[in-house]
Amino acid sequence: MKRLFDVVLSSLGLVLAGPFMLMIAGLIKIESPGPVFYRCTRVGKGSRLFGMLKFRTMVNNADSVGCSLCSNHDVRVTPFGALLRRTKLNELPQLINVLLGDMSLVGPRPEDPKFVKYYAELWEIVLSVEPGIVGPNQISNRNEDELLGAAEDPEEYYIHSLLPEKLKRDIEYVRTRGLAKDLRILYQGVYVTVFKALRLDMLRSRVRVMQLLCLDLIISVTAYILANMLRHETLPMIHQISGGIAVIMISNPVIFVLMGLYRCSLRFFSVPDLLLMGKICLLSGGWLVTCNYLLMLVPGHSRMVYILYPVIMVLLLGASRVVIRSTIERRECTNRESLSNRVIIYGAGRLGMETYKHLQFQPGIAVIGFVDDDARMKGKSILGTTVLGSGNDLPQLKILYGVDGVVIAFRPPSPETLRDVRQKCARAAVTDFLSPAALWKLPDMGNFATASESPHPKLRSVAGGSGGRDI
Repeated sequence: MKRLFDVVLSSLGLVLAGPFMLMIAGLIKIESPGPVFYRCTRVGKGSRLFGMLKFRTMVNNADSVGCSLCSNHDVRVTPFGALLRRTKLNELPQLINVLLGDMSLVGPRPEDPKFVKYYAELWEIVLSVEPGIVGPNQISNRNEDELLGAAEDPEEYYIHSLLPEKLKRDIEYVRTRGLAKDLRILYQGVYVTVFKALRLDMLRSRVRVMQLLCLDLIISVTAYILANMLRHETLPMIHQISGGIAVIMISNPVIFVLMGLYRCSLRFFSVPDLLLMGKICLLSGGWLVTCNYLLMLVPGHSRMVYILYPVIMVLLLGASRVVIRSTIERRECTNRESLSNRVIIYGAGRLGMETYKHLQFQPGIAVIGFVDDDARMKGKSILGTTVLGSGNDLPQLKILYGVDGVVIAFRPPSPETLRDVRQKCARAAVTDFLSPAALWKLPDMGNFATASESPHPKLRSVAGGSGGRDI
């Protein structure tokens, strides 16, 4: 009876979870190179060894470390793998082990051979039945990873503290097992997995992520509606798009979280993050197509909508991140007051841009703009800041903008070039500072360098490579 129960439920589970398992497999391949499944050796009924299947949650060469136990803070676990482990979705492939007869749906969890050599008499009782996907220890000892992470020696703590307690619970199950008890443990296991994985304290610590997820969900639905409007040149009827909206509302939060959208820093949103966003939108569009053809949500759905939907969504999501980043930057730039040291960056090239990014949010420093001796650069914008003129314009710029200093941020081809730049700064009666980046590949300056202390403490840090002194 128990074997029939296992075969029927595991077969049904594989059919229902099949599309979801395919999506997990694709996300694993996207996140890191290596196989989708991890086959680990475990001890089954009668001490027979078998290969237990799991979704891979670690980097490809994790076995080279040689650690059999894994905590929440294990450096081998990938970000997506950590989510799979927390929700126990990495155990889904074990339904195949149940079909093959290596495991049961309910029973003691199979153990690594290296730990079975301890407490041999107790293991003899436990191994008299098939190991299970869900067991009594999954309910009573759900936070095992956290306990191991807090231990100084995880293996010693597991062998001498956790393992004896686990064996006692497993032996009690073996002696009192039955179909009714298996059903109760199966229900409790699913309940604990779902609600313990979404603990209230964890949700509280991720309020901002939840707010951003709601915003992204609204953007996704808006993109789908706009795609239909552009295709049909009119507002679609609700019954025509309700199926697609339902799929988006259910699947997009899962896709966003699993693909790591919320691991991208809002403060430093950049092109690589936008590329990841593009992959996520393509996956969302592909999943919408798959669901529509499998479930026939919208018969005769326009293929153009499937193309427009991910394109519009990535544009809207990207725009929202740019707006959020700009808002954060404006908030951080509140230090640009009259008491700030007002500086101009000399050099509108890559080194000038990097220097600007370094100084932009330094307290007490306000970057007024750039100057560059290349006349073609005048009036151009770099990271939203204007190239105001050339070095010869420094006297006028000092009067117009109240400039306190000039940061030299380009690579002078010779000492004479650097000397000329400094003379322009001296004629404008402003202090000059040499960015450390400008020293790269600079010829030996001989006795040219001086050791005068900068009068502006906030700016002395700019010349960190020169001990806080201007050159």
